[in-house]
Amino acid sequence: RLFLLLAFFASCTEPESLNPGLLPAADLLLVNNAVVKNGIVSVTKSTEAARSDETPENLLGSFHDPELGKFSAGFMCQFLMEQNNPDFGSSPVCDSMVLSIPFSGGAYGFDNRLQGLQKIKVYQLTKDIFSDSLYYNDLNPASFCNLSTPLASVISYADAFYQGAGGISGNFKMVLPVSLGQAWLNSPTDFATNQTFVNYFKGLLFRAEFPDQESGTGGVWNLSPLRSGAPAKISLYYHQSGSPQVSQTFSFPVTGDCARINFFETVNSSLISAHLSDSTLGKSAIYGRSGSIAPVFYFPFMDQLRDTFSGGINRAELIVKLKPASADRFSNPVSLTMQARNTAGAWTSITEVSIGSTYFKGDFEPSGQLYRFNISVYLQEILRGKRLNNGVRLMLKNPGASPEIFSLLGSDQATLNLTLSRE
Repeated sequence: RLFLLLAFFASCTEPESLNPGLLPAADLLLVNNAVVKNGIVSVTKSTEAARSDETPENLLGSFHDPELGKFSAGFMCQFLMEQNNPDFGSSPVCDSMVLSIPFSGGAYGFDNRLQGLQKIKVYQLTKDIFSDSLYYNDLNPASFCNLSTPLASVISYADAFYQGAGGISGNFKMVLPVSLGQAWLNSPTDFATNQTFVNYFKGLLFRAEFPDQESGTGGVWNLSPLRSGAPAKISLYYHQSGSPQVSQTFSFPVTGDCARINFFETVNSSLISAHLSDSTLGKSAIYGRSGSIAPVFYFPFMDQLRDTFSGGINRAELIVKLKPASADRFSNPVSLTMQARNTAGAWTSITEVSIGSTYFKGDFEPSGQLYRFNISVYLQEILRGKRLNNGVRLMLKNPGASPEIFSLLGSDQATLNLTLSRE
């Protein structure tokens, strides 16, 4: 029966004994190494949204990938007062309001694409958000603000936002309306406590709209609103009507008590739309994107193996190759993780991931332009009837806080290296 099963495989070595430390003595009978090629199926599937609240960083920007289409990242954020019940004086006059958010130093897509046009708009929230509630990256920004009335906007190229030489440093800054600042100065009762303030001013929503970006341009910034010692803030500059030469300032910082929520918007390319409607296209290529689409691998040969083979799986290594890139395609992730459905039908990390990256692998290997994954436990669980054979999917490690995308070669080019032991 083992011989018949290995007919599915592209190659098989002569039986050999394993290291005695790897198997119980009773299992040191017969070992076969096999390479599975025609027993793998891959497809690109839509995924559920990913949780995106209270992430370490927030994302802002848009890009246009030639294969996957358009992607935009924005976020919502609360602000608090630097102190309760501020005294703005008897006749305060607003001079300006300036919003500043520290860059974290990272960005996706900008390194060689400074020509990418960005169209950023800031809106005042009309709906409460809460730091102890769950939010997901597919939320509709129109449910939280009036998209027809932005507070401020900027349309410029990415390099216009850079502060300092040689990198993304300093702060993302926007000037907010003086009328907003004056309204705040005229509403002292709403500033008694931070709770009354967030009831009065629910926060801001930052949205990167889809401008007319050329294919292969654009990018997404990583912002750090909670940077220690220099957090994001709104600075209110004002003076008393009788003393214009004496400037005063009051700050509204972002703190750990503030709700912060990422959200993503996408426009699929015709290529991705075709893959989502025709699963046979997954033979040649598969695609992934945060909280939107993911490659799924199926192993139909495992059904027969489970029913006819009485041995065990000692090694199973899935190798997936990166799709050769066009010059204007965005970079692939340095590592990927893997999930499978549990008994309740929810996608959760496979056991190998929880053991650790040294065991699971999952890192991109530039020399071979591929990813390598250890799925030994997963396939052994199928073989023993402890898990359903309903596929695994490749995911970004933090899909609620990552704008990365990836394009891989499909099952026609995937390889599964197996070591089987017959009892």
